[in-house]
Amino acid sequence: MLDFEQFIIPSSWHIRDAMQRIEDLIDDFSTLYVVDEDRKLIGTLTDSDIRRALIHDNISNNDLVTCVAHTNPKILRVGQKNTREEIQSLYKYRFLPIVDDSDHLLGFKRVSDLTAHQNRVVLMAGGLGSRLHPLTAQMPKPMLKVGNKPIIQTIIEQFRSHQFNTFTISVNYMSNIITDYLGDGEAFDIRIDYVHETKKLGTAGSLSLLSPPPTEPFFVMNGDILTNVNFEEMLDFHLSGSFEATMCAIEYGVDIPYGVLETQENTITAIHEKPTKKYQISAGIYLLNPSVIKHIPQDEVFDMPQLLRLLINQGDKVGMFQLKDYWMDIGHPEDFQKANHDYLEYFGDKQ
Repeated sequence: MLDFEQFIIPSSWHIRDAMQRIEDLIDDFSTLYVVDEDRKLIGTLTDSDIRRALIHDNISNNDLVTCVAHTNPKILRVGQKNTREEIQSLYKYRFLPIVDDSDHLLGFKRVSDLTAHQNRVVLMAGGLGSRLHPLTAQMPKPMLKVGNKPIIQTIIEQFRSHQFNTFTISVNYMSNIITDYLGDGEAFDIRIDYVHETKKLGTAGSLSLLSPPPTEPFFVMNGDILTNVNFEEMLDFHLSGSFEATMCAIEYGVDIPYGVLETQENTITAIHEKPTKKYQISAGIYLLNPSVIKHIPQDEVFDMPQLLRLLINQGDKVGMFQLKDYWMDIGHPEDFQKANHDYLEYFGDKQ
């Protein structure tokens, strides 16, 4: 996690000291916070502030940092309620200082946390990706690049765009590649923890390992899916329907290359030439209430269809959220190629 103490400097420092601190910082969060001896926030200071002052004002690097610090910084005050519009005006900031009524610096808060949903997102990223060999011989499938970034990064960014920022990733195969890349999520302005499967547990089995267990409805999604579904709408659907579980479904058509007969006993009543039969299939995205975890056996292979059938059989309400947005399950080489072809159109950039 980011150590904010490195961004806090005393008001007794000279400008040259602040310049050295900024040079030493390896994080791109380069705003310094100037405090007095009682840790009262005096102002903020950036590299640009210093350079402009040295060029245009009558100061030198021997002057105190208070000469160039902004004395009216953006803050979050304890106990103060901010409207959604006020919070939205702060989105350009990554973090903001938290102060008390006397302006004493208490800590920092992510701006994204102010409006973030409390629902956890669990991504299943432990599979072998056998159908995509040889692409997955040296790389776990969620880390394959589509649009010049790993699949799992695009999934995270899609959730992040809908104000979900707490993730648990279930890993197994080549887990170090995933954990090394994503870390604790700090670089992506989110929080990530991991569930490490020591053996294959199926598409739901690793949910029994969640610690601490979720206290709010939580998403479960396969780590090889690209979609631009509105996750907030799916959450609203789940909550408004009072469902115990919700499956995201997509319509799938099967072309029958023959004439299909409608009959009554031995009489043909209609002929449909080469029809397309349409079915609702699982999109690999689910919302579950915390109470469903008690149904998942510990340390056993257990798949999501087993869990949903169990809930249905015992009379629990299971919802179907119809997905009408872009969706691609990257299970085969041709899916991988199509996803790369589609990426710019549906996800906006190739950064």
